[in-house]
Amino acid sequence: MAPVEEQTCFALGDCFAAFALRDLRFGFSICYDFRFPEMYRKLVTEQNVDAFVISSAWPFPRDEHFRVLSVARAIENQAYVIASNRVGKDDDLWFCGSSAIIDPRGVIIAAASADCEDLIQADLSQELVLSVRKRVQSLSHRRADLY
Repeated sequence: MAPVEEQTCFALGDCFAAFALRDLRFGFSICYDFRFPEMYRKLVTEQNVDAFVISSAWPFPRDEHFRVLSVARAIENQAYVIASNRVGKDDDLWFCGSSAIIDPRGVIIAAASADCEDLIQADLSQELVLSVRKRVQSLSHRRADLY
């Protein structure tokens, strides 16, 4: 399956967006950004993000990519991932739904179906983010001098 031609409807950005809500900081991205882990690392290390909100339109058959990358971004950044994915069909292209909320340990704590619109929700805790980051201090063990 050919990739969706996102460059025809989206312009490149020149900065990252983040905001605070209560005791958590959220960073934003869109679906293709999932393929660039350095973006998420920069949001965590430079903007103190605790959770990522990703708006996406991943089609079948790349549903497994969507799931794996969502969990990977949560684990490697020890942050929540709120991945909202489109469901339904445009022309001959079906979208895989399966929106999810993943905690900083990589545990899927809320999930939507692949074939219909669902509303999912979960309680997010900065305490959990801090606990995971304290227990496994990989963010502070990075070798920025090498990479």
